[in-house]
Amino acid sequence: MINLDGAGGDILELVTSSTANIHSSINYVDTQTDTPKLAVAAITSATTTTLLTGSGTGQFCIKTMYMANIDGAATNTVKVRVKKSATSYVIYTVTLNAGDTLVYEDEGFYVLDTNGNMKQLYSFPAASPNLVYASPDGAAGSPLFRQLLLSDHESKARPVNNLIINGACAVDQRNTGGANIGTGLGADVYATDRWKAASENSNTLFSRTDTSTSLQTGLSARYYGTLAKKTTTGKQAIFQVIEANNTLPLAGRKMTFQIKLRASSSKTLRMAILSSTGTIDVMPTLVPSAWGSGSTEPTWGTNLSNIGSPASIPTGAQGTIGTNSVSCAVTTTFQLFAGTFTMPSNAKNLILVIWTDTQFTFNTDTFSWS
Repeated sequence: MINLDGAGGDILELVTSSTANIHSSINYVDTQTDTPKLAVAAITSATTTTLLTGSGTGQFCIKTMYMANIDGAATNTVKVRVKKSATSYVIYTVTLNAGDTLVYEDEGFYVLDTNGNMKQLYSFPAASPNLVYASPDGAAGSPLFRQLLLSDHESKARPVNNLIINGACAVDQRNTGGANIGTGLGADVYATDRWKAASENSNTLFSRTDTSTSLQTGLSARYYGTLAKKTTTGKQAIFQVIEANNTLPLAGRKMTFQIKLRASSSKTLRMAILSSTGTIDVMPTLVPSAWGSGSTEPTWGTNLSNIGSPASIPTGAQGTIGTNSVSCAVTTTFQLFAGTFTMPSNAKNLILVIWTDTQFTFNTDTFSWS
């Protein structure tokens, strides 16, 4: 973590070597008021820019930084510096090609290319060991079910944050592993923590399965969630909202949404990313406001829109690029489906959604995710 002393007026600076446009975004906490804050800047010249100045009696604790070279062709060598008592100290220097982004997290810096792939690993302090990452499904270094990623990573590389919370359905505080039946037309019903289910009509049934007594082909996670129609045939969806603090720094960047899916029989599911331009962190009552007929994308709720078709399907994943979505030919065995999308510039929240392309028959058709 980088801390700026408020009383000392510490300054975070960025030195740029060219006119290649740099967009900066810094997430930090003011310890005096215990308030999370965001500082942004747009830099278009070879200069030294003050990004953040400590103030008050506390500290500014910097959690994440993003320095994106959004120029179409030119490179820019950037230096991140901390200025303390009139002396500037360089803490990182790198040349960013067009489309590159310099990222800082607690353990250090790394660079992403225009496709969101990691170009160089973290710079660790001399005394710090390399870190081995265990993904939510428990496999060290595995990319399985890191739904929203900036890149693929090898073991011993510190991963980019997975923005999904409770991706593998491990936490289920409301239902304690039991079933939850949602009633009412299109009601949003909590499944496992952070996940909500929506339905075209009444009685969507959510349940969570513990695979410790029944291992699943293609799945190494312990748990998975399942949606079913209980009394009425209809479409249904599962979704999760990404909070504004994690959404805003993603503007204009390429992100990968990936998930493992299966169904009770061969079905088509669709996965997409929605953008909310309404009040930050406030969602409409109904995420789908109308469901449409078979193979028709739902009409999304107030201030929600689909961000568009994915640019590509990552190597090793299943899926077909469809209109505004990844079309998933799901079978009775878990498979990895994914798409790489370009994030919009005006999103206040992102919503990851998977829905049934056709109506599911009650007491017969189900789909599962993990």
